[in-house]
Amino acid sequence: MAETIVGLVIDKLISMLTEVAKLLKGVDKEVDAIKSELQSIFWLSLGMRIEGQTPKETLLVMALSCGWKK
Repeated sequence: MAETIVGLVIDKLISMLTEVAKLLKGVDKEVDAIKSELQSIFWLSLGMRIEGQTPKETLLVMALSCGWKK
């Protein structure tokens, strides 16, 4: 009886781990893409500040460059 219960628990754990692996597949690529986009926004913002734009102008250009519609 104990072997049956242990077997069922193991089967359930394997099923759950398989689901988690499916969910995590590709997450690292998405994180890298988000990181890259944030770095681009940072450098764009820094460049605009150096050129003397106001914070409002900087935010508007950043939003438009990310696909925001005015």
